[in-house]
Amino acid sequence: MSERKLIPVEIRQFITGHKIWTVLILVVVAGGLIAWHYLGKPKDGGGYLTQKVAYGDISETVNASGTIEPVQQVTLTFKNQGYVQNSYVQVGDRVDKGKLLAEERDSDFQAQLAQAEGNLQNARADYDKLVATQPEKIAQAKAQLAQAQSSLNLAKATLDRDQSLFEAGAITRADLDSAQNSYQSALSQEQSSASNLSLVSNSGDIAAAAAQVETAQAQVALAQNNLTSARIIAPFDGYVAQINGNVGQWTQGGAPPVGTAVSSQYGIILSSTALQLSAEINEADISKVKTGQRVTFTVDTYPGKTFNGKITSLAPMATSVNNVQMYEAIISIDDYSQLKAGLPASVNIVTAFAMHVPVVPQTALDFARTYLAAPRQQNARTNGQPGGSGQSFRPNGQAGGSGQNTRWSGQPGGSAFQNKSLVLVLENGKAVPRPVETGLSDDVNVEIKSGLQPGETIITGQAGTGGTGRTGMPAGGAPGPAAGARGNNNQNGAGPRPGGGVMFLTRPGR
Repeated sequence: MSERKLIPVEIRQFITGHKIWTVLILVVVAGGLIAWHYLGKPKDGGGYLTQKVAYGDISETVNASGTIEPVQQVTLTFKNQGYVQNSYVQVGDRVDKGKLLAEERDSDFQAQLAQAEGNLQNARADYDKLVATQPEKIAQAKAQLAQAQSSLNLAKATLDRDQSLFEAGAITRADLDSAQNSYQSALSQEQSSASNLSLVSNSGDIAAAAAQVETAQAQVALAQNNLTSARIIAPFDGYVAQINGNVGQWTQGGAPPVGTAVSSQYGIILSSTALQLSAEINEADISKVKTGQRVTFTVDTYPGKTFNGKITSLAPMATSVNNVQMYEAIISIDDYSQLKAGLPASVNIVTAFAMHVPVVPQTALDFARTYLAAPRQQNARTNGQPGGSGQSFRPNGQAGGSGQNTRWSGQPGGSAFQNKSLVLVLENGKAVPRPVETGLSDDVNVEIKSGLQPGETIITGQAGTGGTGRTGMPAGGAPGPAAGARGNNNQNGAGPRPGGGVMFLTRPGR
């Protein structure tokens, strides 16, 4: 039977009537096959995701949660109990320092002040009188003393004369006794005058009067303070956050009640316009945090916007939050004009940073670790199994002997050294491991202190696997066909994936 007869009549009619469409379909299919052959399969020396080593800035941070709060917040009350007469603000009002917020009825306080001022006037009058009459009193006392001394001298002379006359028998005993009595009287008068002069000259009375004046002045100051305290004045610029009580009520005086105590006290809670950030630092991170460190934070109110600040103080003692020790950090905010108190914030504290240093993606180190671990694990699966050659790849891409692996420092089984790791450098199309010394890491990029130069090409992942080096893995955990693998030397390996899980890698063919 001829070939023409093997083709059904309907198909021959379709092809004959649709020659142009048939040709187009064949061209599209052929183009797809060519594109898959050249673009979908790894090229020799390729099959990798690569990146150039470049300079960049990097920082390490400590994460915390915090709350925006006012720098100052006070509860303002009246000093003394009284009747609330006026209130001049409402919740939410912005006030300037010195603004009158509320006042009590002050008639009683004015009366107390008037009484205190009257007492002060009396005390000052008494003092002034003492001071004014003091010189005159002293002069009078001195004159009295001089007269008493003169009388005493005369009495003494008379007594001495009469004593001589009595001894001569010229006068009687009675005359002598009279002279002695006159002398004793003059002596007493002189002593009294001297005492009076001393008393008048003493400034004790004036000092006592001065003390009375000071006491009266203190009473006036107290009354003035009570009158002034009948008004609530804003001590700083801020917002009225809360008002407790109403106009027309009788209020208690003094400090606000503590805790949840019920009180009839009138009060206004004033929050400063200046804001700060209070953050809770976990005990595991507190050793890295210092005052003066820069801080960035975000709030849900402004998605995508970052705010900046600086740590100004750290609490010396921890508080327990859900059985975790937390330390409070107070952070000054560079620009708080768009923020409001009470907003929760996600905080990043910059504990270390470096500028213009060689950096590589963290994925480059992760890929190198799993890439070099794959031959050993593949060898463990294939040794002793039918069809398994036990052959593994050396890190330079050459097939090794049966069951042999090459170990590198810093990898499992090798000698560990601090801050050392490995990256894969692309040299002549081959993945060549390179030991590097790492520095800071922000979980995205890693600082390279030595081992790489800017401009070198490093491998960050496997082409065709989303950059992670993962191939298909059917249910049950068995490795599936290697995506994009070609050649007979391809091996599927499983290595530990950072953060958990298993990563299956595909080795590009030679």
